[in-house]
Amino acid sequence: MLLIDGLLGGGLAAEMVDLAWELDLHVLFEVHDADGLQRAVQAGAGIIGINNRDLETFQVDLGTTLELKAGIPDGTPLVSESGIGSARDVSRLQKAGVDAMLIGTAFMEAEDVDAKMKELLKGRKTKGGK
Repeated sequence: MLLIDGLLGGGLAAEMVDLAWELDLHVLFEVHDADGLQRAVQAGAGIIGINNRDLETFQVDLGTTLELKAGIPDGTPLVSESGIGSARDVSRLQKAGVDAMLIGTAFMEAEDVDAKMKELLKGRKTKGGK
């Protein structure tokens, strides 16, 4: 279940996370800032997504994930969302310890989605070290 902090009130976030657990659903709790991250952690979100797009200005900064990452509890999967468009971005986020990346615009704008996927995968380090 996707919960977006910017659309939820403080108490509603925890209520929705509790409901998801009752329904045996996992929650991807999307945040945009430190306050949202604190609400996600307090609500017991199982997976936290940090959206790198400022919803007021629509500016994208991968630094958002890098800055907020320190507030993610150990063992909580972290998804970086928005603004990932190159192998360098993938490598940078993976080196920072991001567990997963939500990539949309890069594929929507690509003339050749297969080629774009191959380009992005060049930035990832596999478990075998390659």
